[in-house]
Amino acid sequence: MTLALAGLDAYPFLRDVAEFQTIEGKAALNADLTAGGNSEQALVSSLNGTAKFEFTDGALRGLNVANMLRTLTTGILTGWQFNEEAKTVFKKFGAGFQIAGGQAQTEDLRLLGPLVSIGGKGTVDIPAQRLKFRVNPFMLASVESQSGKNSMLGFPVPIAVTGPWDNPAIYPDIVGVLENPIAAYQQLDKLGGGLISMPTNLLGLDTGEGGLVEKSVAVPTAITKGVVGGIGQMLGVKKKEAPPTAPEAAPAGEGPRQRRP
Repeated sequence: MTLALAGLDAYPFLRDVAEFQTIEGKAALNADLTAGGNSEQALVSSLNGTAKFEFTDGALRGLNVANMLRTLTTGILTGWQFNEEAKTVFKKFGAGFQIAGGQAQTEDLRLLGPLVSIGGKGTVDIPAQRLKFRVNPFMLASVESQSGKNSMLGFPVPIAVTGPWDNPAIYPDIVGVLENPIAAYQQLDKLGGGLISMPTNLLGLDTGEGGLVEKSVAVPTAITKGVVGGIGQMLGVKKKEAPPTAPEAAPAGEGPRQRRP
């Protein structure tokens, strides 16, 4: 099958063809595909070729991506968090796929919008109807910065989207945190009071004198102080209480030691 469509009104087209009612805007779809088999499963499993889609001047209906990103600072999302009244407006949304044996891979997933932009890559397992994506969101930090231009700030770590394509798990990529926790902290700190906020101690980082920041310079060795514990806090793991310290015994013939003020 070779297919080239342009200038489509995406919402009624996808609704009527695939009962898909999440995207609106103008659509361009291109596909060059081959498949063989005597059942739907066999056809899908043997799918090979290329496909590309691009939507312009539209919106994701039922999804508020900025709100989802806020939620990701405190927990893992299950599913797409649909809300009939929500909407994420975009200028462009698209991706190109290389397909082999029913596995569709992309390196250029992108959503460009006025408030949220996302780039990413991943795989769609078409026979199993599962996703495995890693995306990097950017959000508008303020409507207008001091320079008079819009300022975009990135989420400090990639976001993983994995599982059934209608109900995936969506969560911060913890490996990304461990690879560069200083950058993760600095981005979260910049976003404090903005779209995303996270307490400094959530990452287990020492920001005091001689800690993560010393004379405005990041100290790499400081990240060893509790980063793993901080990740545990992000995942809801409770810290074990430290055993009480035994009082220091006084030498024979002396009374209890007095602490200096």
